[in-house]
Amino acid sequence: MKRFLLALLVCATGCLNPDEPGVEIETYAPLPFAEIGRGRQALVDTVYRTVRSSAEWAALQDSLVPLMPFSAVNFELEMVVLAAVPVPTGGYDLRFEEFEDVGDSIIGHYRFYLPGQDCRPTMGAGNTFQVVRMARSDKTVNFERISEALDCTPP
Repeated sequence: MKRFLLALLVCATGCLNPDEPGVEIETYAPLPFAEIGRGRQALVDTVYRTVRSSAEWAALQDSLVPLMPFSAVNFELEMVVLAAVPVPTGGYDLRFEEFEDVGDSIIGHYRFYLPGQDCRPTMGAGNTFQVVRMARSDKTVNFERISEALDCTPP
């Protein structure tokens, strides 16, 4: 038994050679962000925007109907990121989950929630949106959508 354990230890140690080239895995730290508003009605089509000035933000706010008033933004230090998606009925939502700095750009990952097959959505088209603030950057923000259907009745 001791010989077996010794042989196993020697084999495991021999497999760890830090001088061998390996697969390099790049990891990116998530960037902090905070919601400043969201809603279900907007006078825009599908839109992904990065706003870096108070004048541009003031003009864009007129086309959004938030559930609660928007929080303040300090454009000297922060920027605003918006995702808005037109929807055919109620029961839809979207939420940013993560922003990653991937070197030459930032990727904003958001989840788009659809009503499940057992849902009875309200009638009337809308435009679900979320607006967040994050540290100011000159990098382009790209968006990645993940769709998920949510059932209305408990399992």
